[in-house]
Amino acid sequence: MDSTTLFSLLIYPGFVPGTFSFEETTSYITFLSNAPHDLDENIIRLIFRTREKNGLIFYTSDASSYITLELLDGKVFARADFTNGPTEIEFEGDFADARHHEVTVERIGDEFSLQVGRLRIVKSFSNVTLPEFSDFYVGGVDDFNSVPVPDSVHSEVPFKGCLTDVKYNNYSLEFFPLDIPGFVIDNFPISKNENVLEGCQSDDTCRTNPCENGGTCEVTWNDFECDCPNGFGGKNCSELTICAYDPCPFSAECLDRDDGGYDCKYFSVIMKRVIKSCLFIK
Repeated sequence: MDSTTLFSLLIYPGFVPGTFSFEETTSYITFLSNAPHDLDENIIRLIFRTREKNGLIFYTSDASSYITLELLDGKVFARADFTNGPTEIEFEGDFADARHHEVTVERIGDEFSLQVGRLRIVKSFSNVTLPEFSDFYVGGVDDFNSVPVPDSVHSEVPFKGCLTDVKYNNYSLEFFPLDIPGFVIDNFPISKNENVLEGCQSDDTCRTNPCENGGTCEVTWNDFECDCPNGFGGKNCSELTICAYDPCPFSAECLDRDDGGYDCKYFSVIMKRVIKSCLFIK
């Protein structure tokens, strides 16, 4: 567990994150409404974390209406249709940055809004037909080619990353409900869990040995970093640095620097200690 995951668990106690599409798997989870809920409003709240620029985060529909929340090219995209034609809201930016992002999608009366963090965009509907949603898909669907309402999903790939604290109206959509005496949460039951894992887990991004030329691989969340030997750099230690060309005089040792420069260290043969470090900028 990394520090960001621990931080999220401390902020949102009682809600266990879920990892979607871990490694090479495909994941989604579905919930079935087993209680009456307010048809006059549709409010979806959740927190997501990902490095993938495309993926379906949330979807619900009946025979003719739907609400979709997805990532498209790193943008947060919400779409809804209540038999009066689709309305779309898009948040520019790259939200596939491995940070936690809190999102709210609301349809209250004839207003449709998307909020990411503290920023909110509102659009209006006309002639809203109240939907009767009963199935709620999180992270994907079982078949992107047969969603109930055609053209309601554009990403066509499942979400990959972590989701937590998912709510629809006043009901929680818990992936892994906690059994805490005296602590009751109104929720919808799970109808299917397809490969969703408990907690916010990272792929083993070092399993394919991506670091070249003797570099050492370290897993970061769904990514990796290489500690490269002198003379090599870049994401995979595949690029030559200036130290590869032995620029230091007097047989001094060349040490690569993170800013693209290099240090030269040479040693006194008599004193057996470092006399000085000469700095050269590329």
